[in-house]
Amino acid sequence: MSSTDPSIPPVDGSCYLLGLPRELRDEVYEYALTSDEDFLYDDQLDGFNQLQYVSKQLRAETLGLTLKLNKQVHITCDKDILRMKPCDIDVYLDQRLSFLTTCTTVSTSKLATIQIDLQSGYSQISNKCTQWDSITGPLRRWCSTHIHVMVKLRSEAWKLTYGKSVTRFILEGKYAKHHCFRLRFPNLRVLPTGKFDEGVLAQRLLAERDYLGIFDTAGIERWLPRVRTWFSEGMSEVEMAWCPGLEQLPSIL
Repeated sequence: MSSTDPSIPPVDGSCYLLGLPRELRDEVYEYALTSDEDFLYDDQLDGFNQLQYVSKQLRAETLGLTLKLNKQVHITCDKDILRMKPCDIDVYLDQRLSFLTTCTTVSTSKLATIQIDLQSGYSQISNKCTQWDSITGPLRRWCSTHIHVMVKLRSEAWKLTYGKSVTRFILEGKYAKHHCFRLRFPNLRVLPTGKFDEGVLAQRLLAERDYLGIFDTAGIERWLPRVRTWFSEGMSEVEMAWCPGLEQLPSIL
């Protein structure tokens, strides 16, 4: 019975798992090391891969798989950093990103995305949030060192809610873009918080169509997929170039 029952270790000290073909072992590793949410919080990384402590072979075969199989590391800033002193922001973000210094070079080379959620007591992004500039210090260092990793910065202060002016929402994105993309890194994106609601967006675009230079249904249809992309993938450095008349909108923030 013991020769066929995988729950009973072989008497010769061998391992059924390591006796499987490598292709099957890789499938087992993927099942064991992939999070149900397809991402990991940064505080879950330490010790997530327990297989590496079983044997030297398992360590060698699974090292780096945590960041390879879970494409996104999720960092939630539990402090309202937009209200912190600039010097404190720099230290705080460095601390939040420091978990990666414990990862091996092999592991970090497999990381695809880091999403940083910024908590905020502000109801909107405005030019009064002077601390916004201080966020870019740690990001500059990190983006330049890990150019292969997409860094998504999601601000709780930038969101589209029912009854909110879509023009203000767009201008808030323009403001965040102005500050973040002075870094000139292709691996940085800025995202609004919340979920994309096409109905709310279409309603607000229709109500503010004259202000936004939208003259027909096609104009609204051009906006919808673009803003949907902001929520899922983020706003890139060149994102605003296509928007009709956006650069001419008054800076009301």
